[in-house]
Amino acid sequence: MDITIPDGMGATEAIKKLKAIDPDVCAIVTSGFVSEMNSDDFLRQGFSGVLRKPYRSANLREILESVAVSKN
Repeated sequence: MDITIPDGMGATEAIKKLKAIDPDVCAIVTSGFVSEMNSDDFLRQGFSGVLRKPYRSANLREILESVAVSKN
């Protein structure tokens, strides 16, 4: 999920709605605004991981594997 969606729902609002539906939902937040990202804040909000843009496929694979392992 991207933090900022022009004219749309960003990740912070979306995770609240998703958690209300399914408290065990797994979501990764991402953004190109590194200075705005505090991983601990996002993890406290219920995100399963944080991925900073730009990223490579290897970075995406690492975060997906990390999240999958923590869910098991």
